[in-house]
Amino acid sequence: MPHERRWVAAWLARGAEQVFQYEKRFVTGSGEIVWTAVHVSLIAGEADGRFFLVHALDITDRKRAQQSALGGSVDPLTGLLIEPAFLRELQARLAEDLPLAVVRLKLLSADDVQAVHGYAARDELVERGGRRLNTALPPDARLARVGADEFAAFFKATGRESLRVTKEALARIAAEPPAGTRTAAHIAFAAGVAACDPGQHDRAEAIYTSAGVALEDALRGGTGAALSGRAARERAAKRLSWQTRLRRGLDEAGFLVHGQPVARLDTAAVEFTELSLRMHDEDGKLVFPAVFLPVAESTGMITAIDRWLLRRARDLLVERPEERFAIRLSAATLGDRAAGDAAVDLLRRDRGVAERLTIEIVGAENPLPLRRTAHRLAQSGCRLLLLNFGMAFGSLYHARSLPVSSVKIHGSFTRDIEAVERDRALIRAVTASAGALGVTTIAEFVESQAAADLLLELGIDCGQGFHFGRPGPV
Repeated sequence: MPHERRWVAAWLARGAEQVFQYEKRFVTGSGEIVWTAVHVSLIAGEADGRFFLVHALDITDRKRAQQSALGGSVDPLTGLLIEPAFLRELQARLAEDLPLAVVRLKLLSADDVQAVHGYAARDELVERGGRRLNTALPPDARLARVGADEFAAFFKATGRESLRVTKEALARIAAEPPAGTRTAAHIAFAAGVAACDPGQHDRAEAIYTSAGVALEDALRGGTGAALSGRAARERAAKRLSWQTRLRRGLDEAGFLVHGQPVARLDTAAVEFTELSLRMHDEDGKLVFPAVFLPVAESTGMITAIDRWLLRRARDLLVERPEERFAIRLSAATLGDRAAGDAAVDLLRRDRGVAERLTIEIVGAENPLPLRRTAHRLAQSGCRLLLLNFGMAFGSLYHARSLPVSSVKIHGSFTRDIEAVERDRALIRAVTASAGALGVTTIAEFVESQAAADLLLELGIDCGQGFHFGRPGPV
């Protein structure tokens, strides 16, 4: 890489007497990260130029051990606290009953830098962002990295004062010239601020969530920084209430699964049953996933819920050896190495069970972590189904690059298939694309025999909708 060439050139200029060493991250074809220690030696006496002997030693296990040795409280990239440790320290500071401000921050250009320059450039941008926050925020600020491109801090300040201090810090950071070696991107943040006055006795999670809601307001309104007001606090309280209910659901088996059949269009035989989550509210009424899953995703609880659903599907497959099931795993599980490994471990214990399970996935803008987990899931024996086929620009790319066996065509293409010729033309194009990739096609929203017959004529293999069965308890 160009930066490695610069390092070696500088080493040569110093005389190249000792072995030159540095660490480098490699990515395998399946998306797995391998860390190496690279040792470069100059071979003397060659008449035609300079030749080098290079050893690349696998140090992945050592890297993992180093991270483990940090006690799970420090982010290995930035050296900052991670979210659980930050919340523990925040709770301790709140107990002092002094004016305190909590700030949630998002690094705005991280995704774009990764898309253009790659993961190494994104990591460098995140490191620079952390360093500049450390310099720009008040000296007593305690800083943490709480997400891939998100930070949090707390420091002594009242409400309006905290917003002013935060805005001034962000302005200073934005005014600084870029200083990266892999990208010239500027550092810019959006921020949400929540303050706790003496005598208020807020819990750490409550004020932290309020700052997160204020950050969402700042991003939505393009204001740079926003202070948590009454509306934000009410939304934060509602979100915290759902967090409590979700934790109770995990601890007390408060979730249940409903299933809807996916059937072959030519024979109407059930191919598999798609499972989805439900909850009971306080009055005993069913709560649908569209209500509680966004809260689970925004609070990081979705990976635990995915594990619950995966274990339930595995148990059902053991209980019903003649049936097949499908579940959807979130982008958080598929894109996180630890969560993906946990999912694979659950399936790897019984290949016969895994072979009767289909994992539904959605293509990601940053497909590398997804690709690694998808390949490992396929290797465990389960089938992969790509959702929303035809909708996203990258859906053909994901269908080609991931080991999927089937694709589900988004319902917007099939809802009016009998009446709209343009939709039928699009279905033909999507079917041709899927046929070229050798994958099975599934259509959503099939609500009549006439629609099923037309979709079969257009080349679709399977259908899902009220015509074949409504969702019901499994």
